[in-house]
Amino acid sequence: MSNSLFKKQDYVFLSVVFIVFYFINSLYMQVHDDVTYTFFNGARNVSWTDAIVANAYDYLHVNGRFIVHTFVRWMCGGHRVHFYALGCAFSLCLLLASSLAIIRRKVQTAGCDKYILLTLLCVLTPQFNMTFMGNMAEVVNYLWTGALVMAFMLALDVAKDKKHMGHAATAVLFVTGIVIGSLQESFSIGLAGATFLLLLFRKDYRVPAFYIPAIGFWIGTCIGVFAPSNFLRFKSSTPGDADGFVVAMVKRSLKVVLLSWLPMMLLLVALLKRKSQLVRDNLLYLASAGISILFTCVVAFTARHQLTFPVLLGILAVVVLAFAYRGGVFAQNL
Repeated sequence: MSNSLFKKQDYVFLSVVFIVFYFINSLYMQVHDDVTYTFFNGARNVSWTDAIVANAYDYLHVNGRFIVHTFVRWMCGGHRVHFYALGCAFSLCLLLASSLAIIRRKVQTAGCDKYILLTLLCVLTPQFNMTFMGNMAEVVNYLWTGALVMAFMLALDVAKDKKHMGHAATAVLFVTGIVIGSLQESFSIGLAGATFLLLLFRKDYRVPAFYIPAIGFWIGTCIGVFAPSNFLRFKSSTPGDADGFVVAMVKRSLKVVLLSWLPMMLLLVALLKRKSQLVRDNLLYLASAGISILFTCVVAFTARHQLTFPVLLGILAVVVLAFAYRGGVFAQNL
């Protein structure tokens, strides 16, 4: 992330957001799934060892999100509210900073872009009050993961443009890709699919600085998606004979399209403007949103917060388009 993309007022803005969001999340009260993650076999998950052992069982039988839920168990079991609040504040600032860097690398913006971005995140993010500042299980799954995935997408985009990176930096991105790719399948499947298609069909993406970290991300995605527990979850959630798979898929698709109207609308704009340089510059983000929506329609949709990833990308696209075709209202540097 280049320092030239940020000015003093941007750092002041992020500092204020950090303080406010830390205060909000420090008021946390244990509710919902957090009570379940507090205990394993009747004992409280107090230490890292407790959390790892408990989540090793979950990886095989309950859920494939090993790293995410290990953090959740450790925080819930020890009631580590201030660590959780710090993580939330850092994650929101990382999400904002990464998103601003992505936007500012694509179009020339005014200083008001950060206020627009934060407002859209608060208004349009599915169940913001639950996924960004709710119980630990939801927020770590969506805000923390979303921030890391967005930062990784920015790193991939920058690496692709540079074409060449040192061996150490490439190795770090490769390992980082494995870790981030394994966090949460509703984020990782879209990005993994997008990087695969771009490497398959676009020669300009076939540079080691891009495809080596992408391969790491694919490995991480496989670790999370192909966990033994996910096959058990899929089997238990498969529609019964009353509706059948096709009818259930159609119902899911209708719900997903209605709930993800923002990224769907922007994907339509991208298709209509497929020769636009702006679209070509943002293929990584557009393809990630499209694949994520498709996966949710066919396989995974149970609640609207599962659409957090494509909606976040849709919000980025709104800000990019606003400044790409801006009028006088955005001309001033606020």
